[in-house]
Amino acid sequence: MEQYNSETYYGFYIPDHIISTMDDETDLAVASHNMLNIFDGAVLTVAVTYSDGSSFRKEYELSTARLAQDENGTITQEEWTGGDEGAFVYGIVAREKK
Repeated sequence: MEQYNSETYYGFYIPDHIISTMDDETDLAVASHNMLNIFDGAVLTVAVTYSDGSSFRKEYELSTARLAQDENGTITQEEWTGGDEGAFVYGIVAREKK
């Protein structure tokens, strides 16, 4: 719980017991997927309290997917559908929970 700071990077914590399963023999791509997969099916809750005392809360369902990269290498929020062209990264997608 802290005041938002636009200069701070916010992210997800991956528990040590997940990281410790990797060793020198672990394929890095597989290890990355395994680490991110702990968020698959989780719910992220964002709660905001404004200076006037009002508040807002929203929930997001998390899933992991291959995210497309555009021609400049920028990661999009669109899932990669394959094909001969383009590139992807494995990442976390948040969809608003209804």
